[in-house]
Parts: sequence; structure tokens; C-alpha cells
Amino acid sequence: MKFTTTNYLGTKQILKFPDHYVAMTVTVTDDGVAEDSDGNKIVPMGTIVGGNGVLQNPGNPVANVRAGEAKATLVTACTAKNSNISYTAHAAGVAGNAIKIAYLDPAAANVALAVTVAGTVITINLATDESKAITTTAGDIIAAILDNAPAVALVDAVPSGKLDTGVVNAMTATALAGGADGTAGTAEGVLMNDIDVTYGPALGAMIIHGFIDINKMPDKPSAADIAALRQIVFIG
Repeated sequence: MKFTTTNYLGTKQILKFPDHYVAMTVTVTDDGVAEDSDGNKIVPMGTIVGGNGVLQNPGNPVANVRAGEAKATLVTACTAKNSNISYTAHAAGVAGNAIKIAYLDPAAANVALAVTVAGTVITINLATDESKAITTTAGDIIAAILDNAPAVALVDAVPSGKLDTGVVNAMTATALAGGADGTAGTAEGVLMNDIDVTYGPALGAMIIHGFIDINKMPDKPSAADIAALRQIVFIG
């Protein structure tokens, strides 16, 4: 099936192999679509969409599976100036709410800073001097997390203010919060063209089989998207 749709992002093709694909007609909803600077509501090509069973029920509208999605976050509350860190779950969704951060005071002298990860709990074993005083700064923790692959896979960490030079204090394991899954259900296809929903839901083409250029997608597919879209191959 071929479709002619105005492409507001130019003429770049989302398909790696334009002659090898299967697509179906879908109604793209305008729910949650924000206006751009020109007052238009455009759902861009390459958007991964779902419609709660649109493959079995073609009359169901589809929406961006990222709509309503949010990453869990945590801002620490250490007492010293410039000692706080803003943590954000690396992946969006409710799963991020299970991630916890703990700062452990070893209560011993001359202990080195170390990061350990057990499941979704990241423990920062704070460094101390000869008097057992904590010497670890927010910047030290950020650098240590960046150097720890399991921790980086769970969270991104940046200073909560302009500086990260303050010394932190011990903190019991504290969970990130605010993570939310998308509201459009499981991924079922990829939009082939930009769809203008400025004046309400509009028809478009949803690719259900083919080879997609990841570099031309507005958002890269998640592991869950790839698992759900078994007939689509994403090529970087």
C-alpha cells in the first residue's frame, strides 16, 4: 500500500529499503500532541505508535507510545553547599521508580570511594580521611558513577546546581520517583510519514514490516519496542 502525505520535516526517507515494506492505514490521534512554533500539530515520521490492538482492530486510533512517558528522578538533600546531585533514570517508565541511591559512611579512616550496584540499588561507599571524616564531594560521586558501567546503565547524574564541589553526607537508600509508562500501550508499528493532526485525528500509514533507519527516527526504539515489533528491523 502506498500513501501520499505532506512531509513537514523534508524528504528524508525513514525506510532503509523503500521497496520492501508492508504498511496499513491507521488513524493517528491528536491526543497529547503539542503545537509547534507555527501552531501546527505534527506527529513526525518514524514515531513508534500503538493503538491497543490496532492490528486486530483497525478502527482503533494510534498514538505515540512515548506519550505520557516520564523518567524517574531524585535530587539529594545533603546539607553542605554545592553537594547535591540530580539523578535521572536512564530509561523512562515506572521501572525507574525501583532504583535507589544510598550514601554509606564507612565510619573508618582512610577509606577509598567506591560504587557498588546490586540489582537496582546503587550504593556509594564514601571516602574518608585519617580522622574518619567524609571527604567525598558531589563531583567525586558523579565521576565514580560515570566510571561504573552498571550504575550508568541505571541512572544519569549531574549537579543539582552550578557547582559540585560540596562534601556530601551519608544518605539512607532513597528511591527515585515520578517514572511513568507511555499511555498508548504496546508498540505496533512505525509512522511512515509526518502526520498533521492540527485539526484533529488524521489518516496515515503505519509500517508493520520493513527496515527502518534509526538515525531518522525522533526517538530510538526501546528494548520493549524492538521485542514487540518483531517484523521490523531497525538499522543504525
